[in-house]
Amino acid sequence: MMKRILIMLALFFSVASAHSIEKMAKWNFSDGNNKELGGRYTGPGIAYLDLIKCSIKINLLSNEYIIYTYQRSGGLMLIHALGKKPKDYTMNLGLGCYAGKDLDDIKRNFTLPDGRYGLSESFRKWGEDNTAKIAVKLFDGANWKGVGNVEYLYTTDFPGRYTEFCIFSATTKTPQALCNGDAWNFPFKPQRKSDTYQYTYDIFKRITFIDHDQLPPDSPAIPPKPVDPSPADQANSVQSE
Repeated sequence: MMKRILIMLALFFSVASAHSIEKMAKWNFSDGNNKELGGRYTGPGIAYLDLIKCSIKINLLSNEYIIYTYQRSGGLMLIHALGKKPKDYTMNLGLGCYAGKDLDDIKRNFTLPDGRYGLSESFRKWGEDNTAKIAVKLFDGANWKGVGNVEYLYTTDFPGRYTEFCIFSATTKTPQALCNGDAWNFPFKPQRKSDTYQYTYDIFKRITFIDHDQLPPDSPAIPPKPVDPSPADQANSVQSE
């Protein structure tokens, strides 16, 4: 029994040590009196996120921040400030968490009959064979495989609004994915159509999937435990009959 406890303590301290050497993103609570409401991660640094069914860590740049609400943030909304005119102009990247049946459903769109990642035949809504060949982007990350439908990078003036991407975890115990699942809503027209893909991929490369038990125990991603009322408070809360 004692040996088992020592092993568990060793694992705990090794995880804590690994987190301690990471440069963490700055965290600010939205309301110091109601910390369960969550807050904001501001880069530069690592942010750990519990996205209800998914868990990730992401390396934020100095011009990026994430609004995070406990047990309500079922996806990632990353705000990437450009610092150009007009003032406070930003590019936003939104990704939803997919797990369980939702993951099975969306994976059908990004899987070929032989099981490899790609775009399923039912997902190809165009007829030109040469268009279909350039519509698929395959890319790898820290511990995931990514696939995207980027046909509109080559056929529309605002490609950022119509590209579709998914990144699928390759190592976590619980299968999970992050996808936009619908048209992007980037409020910009890239100078070059390839810029849209590069912009999203540069962010994806900084995402790592983790299991829920890999979240740092002292991370803001873990909601604070309710504070038990003091004996005086309990006495005051009893109403006389």
